Amino acid sequence: MKNSFIFENIASFIGEYACVMYGRKCGVINKSGNWIIKPKYKNLKSYKDNLFFAQDKDKYGIIDNSENIIIDFSYDYLDKTLYHKSQNLLVCKSNGKYGIINVENNIVIPFEYDYIDTKNTTLFKAVKNAKIGCTDINNKTVIPFEYDEITLYPDYIIAGKYQCVIKDEQLENKILYGITDYKNNVLVPFKYIELSPFDKNLSLLDKPTFSAKKQDEKFIIIDIQNKQITHQEFDDISIYSEKFFGAKLKGKTCAIDRFSKIKIECAKFDSILGFCCIDSGLVGLVENEDNKEAFIDEFGNIIIPYSAGYKTTGYFYTRGNTILVNKNDKFGVIDINNNVLIPFLYDWIHYEQNDFNCAKINNKWGYIDNNGNPLNIKPLKDNNTANNGQLSLKI
Repeated sequence: MKNSFIFENIASFIGEYACVMYGRKCGVINKSGNWIIKPKYKNLKSYKDNLFFAQDKDKYGIIDNSENIIIDFSYDYLDKTLYHKSQNLLVCKSNGKYGIINVENNIVIPFEYDYIDTKNTTLFKAVKNAKIGCTDINNKTVIPFEYDEITLYPDYIIAGKYQCVIKDEQLENKILYGITDYKNNVLVPFKYIELSPFDKNLSLLDKPTFSAKKQDEKFIIIDIQNKQITHQEFDDISIYSEKFFGAKLKGKTCAIDRFSKIKIECAKFDSILGFCCIDSGLVGLVENEDNKEAFIDEFGNIIIPYSAGYKTTGYFYTRGNTILVNKNDKFGVIDINNNVLIPFLYDWIHYEQNDFNCAKINNKWGYIDNNGNPLNIKPLKDNNTANNGQLSLKI
């Protein structure tokens, strides 16, 4: 592992290339461990194919893998958008304001916003005059700038507004959530402390359901018309899961589906932390009163016992029929039969759908394949990479 875990920070491979920080400067390697761009930049981030966002001094631009400049280093911030999966639109910041350009460096949306989110696919979520709204590609306001928080879904929006509420005879200012459509018609009134969909990908035609936390701290399940699915109220619902969801009913833990049907009865487990999809169905994580963890199947049968000694702190990641877990403060990978596939050596593993996983050991980063074999990095011929000041690699 001598020539593998040598980086201060790394990013995942995008295609054949990955951005890395070495000697407090950023460069690019390929999947053979060869240096494509020597570490010389303050910041690097993969854009697409063989193009990279680069920071030189205090300005951002775009370079290719031969370090030809594609967009001049003239912006205070530069990143790609997910707008309709287009790779030709870029969010950038100049003179304190955000706008959008294309790869030809032409302005698409003028620099008039305090912030523009890069992650939305159909509209541009932006901040203007301390309020959040959305604009389209023609800079036409679609969602008015009157919200304090919004999250976009296929054909509805969960939005939040600061409102005065009374709790324990005291007046408080809280964000209350509701749901609108893309014409700003209110579908669910703004009266919930929390509001989350059970399945983020369902459209209105799919009849989505939502976990809603009322102002009395009780959780209910509602549909898009704000109709309560059942009269049952829960003490808690954890939506950070897939298909089945941990819930508490009258102080007892159970698992429910998105229609509030109980899938694993109350009190069978002290705590149900969540479920993830695997190739053979679902795998769930449970915890007993001694804070020990076990894995269960979707029927509530224990498939990996408490005695295995894993500790995930409530978060675990799956791929195929394998699970990333922590044991004795080190991360490794097991299958659902509790066979160790990647040994417990690492401070962290980014477990992704990729040929190589980012891994950290002894405060240094490197790459391992899906069998745990490290990627050997070829030495630099000229290792003049020292630099003063704290630098960062965006991953």
